[in-house]
Amino acid sequence: AVVVGVVALTAGLALMTFTKAFGIAFLGRPRSSGAEAAHEAPGLARAASAVLALAVLGLGLVPGPLLTATRTALDTTGPAGGVESVTATGSAGVRLNALAAGAPAPVLDPPALAALAGVLVSAVAVVALVLRLRRPRRAVELGWGCGGARVSPRMQYTATSYAEPLVRVFDGALGVARSVDARPAGGPYLEEAVRFRQRLRDAVEERAYRPLLAAAVRAGDAARRLQNGSVHRYLAWSFAAFVAVLLAAGR
Repeated sequence: AVVVGVVALTAGLALMTFTKAFGIAFLGRPRSSGAEAAHEAPGLARAASAVLALAVLGLGLVPGPLLTATRTALDTTGPAGGVESVTATGSAGVRLNALAAGAPAPVLDPPALAALAGVLVSAVAVVALVLRLRRPRRAVELGWGCGGARVSPRMQYTATSYAEPLVRVFDGALGVARSVDARPAGGPYLEEAVRFRQRLRDAVEERAYRPLLAAAVRAGDAARRLQNGSVHRYLAWSFAAFVAVLLAAGR
């Protein structure tokens, strides 16, 4: 249950991340002349991207032929006696082989999963098309536009504001530091400029990666002392390593 919850949380956070990246990059308003003059990539570049995307999709949905070809090329076999514990059939499904011959083995077939996904997507597409034909989209001129029709690009929704609710949920783990600097414009209710800063601390990087990197640097500095240019010391280390290998092989 804990693993399922972690996987669901990871998938949700990944989906939110890609939604933010796509929405801000492709649905936002241009903030520079270069972004405003941007145009679609050539057809050949889009065709190459489509071919690679289809290849990735095919490997995920039908990984069996690729694994068979790879196994044949590498000449891989199971453990001694023909007993095979687990054989991965790709990200779309896993085949669990029995530890003993004749025992039942549950199977998730990737083509069947792909067909099921196609049926579900087709049903959703048909329902969406029917609703669109029954209720066609109408052009409506809004009087106010909910604050988004007549504003400058600097006033649009940003990635920081999009992720703000999630950041507040994980405030304790992220170690958020916020600061607001305002310059008054002469009146008690007027501000000439306001600057908002927000900094996130990566607990994994600070408490795990950085100590490991520091320990690796210290170990490298200590090992550097062994390289003093003495051939006699190098031969002694080689002989000691040879003796250690012989002792290990003798045991």
